[in-house]
Amino acid sequence: MVTQKAKGVIRSAILVPNELERKTILLNGLSNDDITTIQCEIDKNHKIIFSSIYMDKEKDIPIEILNKITNHAKTKNIPLVIGSDTNAHSAIWGCSKRQDETCKRGPIILDYINNNDLFIENDPDSDIPTFDSHVGRSNIDLTITNSKANKIISNWEVVQNNISDHNSLEFNKRGGIGSISVTANIAPKLCSEFQNSCANGFKDSEKLDKILQPVHAAMFIESNPSPVKYAACLLYTSDAADEEDSV
Repeated sequence: MVTQKAKGVIRSAILVPNELERKTILLNGLSNDDITTIQCEIDKNHKIIFSSIYMDKEKDIPIEILNKITNHAKTKNIPLVIGSDTNAHSAIWGCSKRQDETCKRGPIILDYINNNDLFIENDPDSDIPTFDSHVGRSNIDLTITNSKANKIISNWEVVQNNISDHNSLEFNKRGGIGSISVTANIAPKLCSEFQNSCANGFKDSEKLDKILQPVHAAMFIESNPSPVKYAACLLYTSDAADEEDSV
């Protein structure tokens, strides 16, 4: 996994296959806590740039660094693939009319795409949303490409059973291993027991999953890291109170 070393909370990363690990470099000038940009050498004649971008809904869309990433790929004449949680709605990429009309971020993303001659790979008619949790369903996650990458991408689709906490049981049942867990920050022992159960025949997996699901829901009630920080604060306060009671 490649990510930027930063002082704050890191909210982006890119998983790289083992065979490409030594052929991948992190582009530090085009990365920060919320953006991870890498260049991979597929073979001697082919390179590609990937950028994983989290756009905090409480912050302005980072147009300046988006343009830097796009211009870098254009200057190098390299395919560019951006995967982004945009927190932006538009009917162009499959959001509802209500979401489209009430969101001011969508037009900003569209201007960036149009001004840089980029492409949206998402299928607006897909029945599977890119974001699906207890708080709702939407298509705020976009795959954006330049013309060189657009030519080599086909059959774009949403992988329904991803490795998010709330889908972890189904992911493991379908042959996946482990998960990228938010809940593990708050309930590490329980999450470890769950994963061990999945790796050893699923004996107690469903029971543990039922216990964990309400915690998963609480951890994603708002954009992270706020829920995790709040839960950690509650745990610390509870532990401190227990220590005082035992004195």
